[in-house]
Amino acid sequence: MPIVAATEDDRRFLRLAVREAETSLANGSLPVGSVIVRAGEVVAAGRNRAFETNDPTSHAETDCLRNAGMLDTFGDLTLYTTLSPCMMCTGAMLFLGIPRIVIGDRQTYPGDVDFLVERGLEVVLLDDPECIGLMRRFITERPEAWNRIVAGDRQHGGHA
Repeated sequence: MPIVAATEDDRRFLRLAVREAETSLANGSLPVGSVIVRAGEVVAAGRNRAFETNDPTSHAETDCLRNAGMLDTFGDLTLYTTLSPCMMCTGAMLFLGIPRIVIGDRQTYPGDVDFLVERGLEVVLLDDPECIGLMRRFITERPEAWNRIVAGDRQHGGHA
């Protein structure tokens, strides 16, 4: 699947993910939010809780998937995320068979969009100013936290 253009619904559902990201920032974690949608209905929402819970796997996407629970199928969902997903979250999406992802920001953390596309996911890139602004604010206000998060990614061949 290619990188595709966003729909109005994509922009609308990303706004819900942004609200989750704002809550995350207010609670001291990375401003990353996620929403899962099926047929125009929100199935679950989540946010990064890593610093709140002292759990390095509590990313917005994994929190959202936990909140969705054991669905009968994941093959008809769209996952919205304010920040390009790391390899852990990408792996969870691939493992569950989620076919479509909408990404708000890949400027501050590029993730590996090519990897997603190569594995057949339909990818929408919005380069949303609000998503980018939230993450840049976090990086400016808490550079030590940001550096701690992305240091492991750099050590293991990541892009950050």
